[in-house]
Amino acid sequence: INVVIVADTDVLSDRLWVQIRQFFGQNVASPFADNGDFFFNAVDMLTGSSDLISIRGQGRYFRPFTVVKAMQREAEARFRDVEQDLQNQLQAVEQKLMELQSQQGDNGNSITLTPEVEAQLLQFQQEKLAIRKKLRNVQHQLNKDIEQLDFKLKLINIALVPLLLTLLVIAVAVYRRRRR
Repeated sequence: INVVIVADTDVLSDRLWVQIRQFFGQNVASPFADNGDFFFNAVDMLTGSSDLISIRGQGRYFRPFTVVKAMQREAEARFRDVEQDLQNQLQAVEQKLMELQSQQGDNGNSITLTPEVEAQLLQFQQEKLAIRKKLRNVQHQLNKDIEQLDFKLKLINIALVPLLLTLLVIAVAVYRRRRR
């Protein structure tokens, strides 16, 4: 006879071992204790099968890709430097634009602009647009190396490893046939 005696009553109440969170309007249970694993392991043990106990009882491990994390840190550092320079340039251009606009407002002649002021305003606005475009380009380049590494890893996992295994199986089959 198999018997499991439990003296821990937190198994009986979800609030003692599961945290309920809202995710896109739905309640999602996130366990912070292994009571669910304990329960299923006990049921498996009582039914006579202990095959899955060692698998289920293993903890959840987070093993980030250290190369990817290092690349992200390096890219973010580069991005921050370039972004700060471009932000400073953008602020300077916006300051010049505001000065020109305030000068026109001081003259009381804000509707008609002199050709020189119009040319300067146009130049500063184009400069502002160019700086913003550079900022967007820097942001797009930020993840380029990481995406390339991600693609290479996917290619290796999806195509290269199965191809190598297939070639190995074919080589073993050819070797066995020749040996006969």
